[in-house]
Amino acid sequence: MKSSMEYTLAYYQGKVFDKLAGTDAASLQALNQVFTNFVEGGDTAALRAKLIKEEAEELVHALLTGSREEVLKEICDLLVVTIGTSVIYDFPLGPAFNTVVQDNIARIRKATVSPSGKLVKDKHHPKLSLEGLFT
Repeated sequence: MKSSMEYTLAYYQGKVFDKLAGTDAASLQALNQVFTNFVEGGDTAALRAKLIKEEAEELVHALLTGSREEVLKEICDLLVVTIGTSVIYDFPLGPAFNTVVQDNIARIRKATVSPSGKLVKDKHHPKLSLEGLFT
């Protein structure tokens, strides 16, 4: 029997892919090409880290003080930067996302929740590896 958290994760996973499937791939590719050209000869990892940190901070700020519209805008900005990072590094994002969601579902079955609200995995839960996705 699936827990409500398992249903929530599966629902979320489906919604993310539904939303991203409607994204104009050419526009995302063009945007990432601009960033790639911008850092040519530079440190791509440092730039991506800076962009992700900045967008994550803006999202946190919007969640705490912004309107629904601001939160949505910052979620999209963070998605553009993180998905763009996976494109630049040629990561298999779809299969990796599915693997992580399935691992999270498996963790929930034996997990506990800490007083701070963090999901604490069972100490016997195997460490997730995405290594097989790169072959």
